[in-house]
Amino acid sequence: MSGIQTRGEKVFAVFNYCMMIMICVITIYPLWHIVMASVSDPVLVVRHRGFFPWPLGNLHFKGYRLVIENPNIATGFANTFFYVTIGTTLGMFVTILGAYALSRKGTLWNRPIMLIIVFTMYFQGGSYPSILWCGT
Repeated sequence: MSGIQTRGEKVFAVFNYCMMIMICVITIYPLWHIVMASVSDPVLVVRHRGFFPWPLGNLHFKGYRLVIENPNIATGFANTFFYVTIGTTLGMFVTILGAYALSRKGTLWNRPIMLIIVFTMYFQGGSYPSILWCGT
């Protein structure tokens, strides 16, 4: 394929670049705002409204120090790691066992169980209570 682009390909490339830049800005904007607010003077942050292009006042890292010194943070991370690893492992184990059993011909109640699984895939279990809650 030659290096010559048609007019349509050039327009498409420009459109892609513009969209990617816009997506990057939309993604980075809230992260930048939070980081600048976290290192700014807390009194000035409360008074200021809008975007923080740079830290307000002197740099303050007291919030980070308080988070690092808080023993509950380490406990929370340990609990999260434990529940994620154990939950994922157990969930995968049960799913693999169920999938293997349902893949065998002649398994008792194979068709009803598969219909229940497929039904819950199409119609999520949480959608009916949310419909009742919203009143629609």
